[in-house]
Amino acid sequence: MKNKLNKKKICIFGSSGMLGTYLVKKLKKKGFTNLNLPKKKELNLLNEKKIHTYLKKNRPDIIINLAAKNAGALQIQKNKFEYLFENTKMFQNLIIGCYKNNTNIFLNISSASAYPNSNTKNKEKDILSGKLEKASEPYGLSKIHGIKLVEYLNKTKKNFFSLVLPNIYGPKPLNKGNFQFIDLFIRKFINDININVVLNKKLKREFLFIEDACDAIIFFLNKAFNNKIYNHTINIQPSINIHLIKVIELISNLTKNKSYKIINDKKIANSSKMLDYSTLKKYSWRPKTKFIDGLKKTIKYYKKTKF
Repeated sequence: MKNKLNKKKICIFGSSGMLGTYLVKKLKKKGFTNLNLPKKKELNLLNEKKIHTYLKKNRPDIIINLAAKNAGALQIQKNKFEYLFENTKMFQNLIIGCYKNNTNIFLNISSASAYPNSNTKNKEKDILSGKLEKASEPYGLSKIHGIKLVEYLNKTKKNFFSLVLPNIYGPKPLNKGNFQFIDLFIRKFINDININVVLNKKLKREFLFIEDACDAIIFFLNKAFNNKIYNHTINIQPSINIHLIKVIELISNLTKNKSYKIINDKKIANSSKMLDYSTLKKYSWRPKTKFIDGLKKTIKYYKKTKF
């Protein structure tokens, strides 16, 4: 890269998760050589003093925050206080550490969970405009907390900003739990028969392939490095908005496993979480991977990998 962004010291929190693992590989392929990848065992983000000491010692030019405590809706519902408290505490400690240590660029990777359920596409200004999805409310509240802290600091630190991603799918480290919808059912359809799929047939979701998510992160790092970030929060465009029952049909066809039954559970809230990406258009970024191609790559990965 002509602007030498790849020579800057970049610290990634949450580098061992699904997106973090893929992002690190992508950065290394692009010639980024100065990566700090602190693990949870060596740096507990719940400890503000240790974060401050770490940042003061290492002095990263750029922070990418992917760190979060996440799980399925049932697990979150059982531990609401834990998920809200720990996620807000970790983010609060990290961003104040970056502010005090004069980090040049702080990129917060957030989630559509921060937006209310709506029949229309959520714009960045729609945070706090309605009720969150009840099942993931603690997680959504923590994401709002992070986005708003970044927004307030952005008034003086223009390169502190958030990217809001739709649901990410793709290959993930097999030693990590909390499998999401697509990877969970790909694994089931590869290994099992007589699969019961419980969902609301009307439910739709937006998805983005993990490689495109990484491309978006690197694209906006480059923008920030050249002082061309003009918004504190930017929604990232998904590759598709699709009924979950259609996703199951595609996985079934691609794995050649027809041994499943759809159980339509109308008690599952038919909540919509769509992103408006008109702000994104001014930056001229869009996803490259078609949904079907991303599914094929993900299925190929799980078929080749023992789990």
